[in-house]
Amino acid sequence: MSELKKRMKKFWIIAFSAFLLGVSPSVATGVASEEIEMETKAITIAFRGNSVLVSNAEGLNLEIFNLTGVRISTIKIEDNESQIQLNLTKGIYMVKVGKVVRKVTIR
Repeated sequence: MSELKKRMKKFWIIAFSAFLLGVSPSVATGVASEEIEMETKAITIAFRGNSVLVSNAEGLNLEIFNLTGVRISTIKIEDNESQIQLNLTKGIYMVKVGKVVRKVTIR
């Protein structure tokens, strides 16, 4: 196999793997490209009593898991700033919004 074919095969394997992993192919292959960067605000999750305050997550889902990994609840976040009342029994839970995960203890 020619050197060019080997390099092209390697490129496509890396690009396809990056696609499957959700990584930009330009990052995975080291190929420079001009990209427009959009300023995005980080999702924040804060707890106050038996409620959770979520910011910068409009349109995403808030998921609540117990410590064994079982999803307890899924709530659609409608506003950019949302306060959601948690009706959970005492225990430790994981709350996930997008890729942000926080642990909460309900006493």
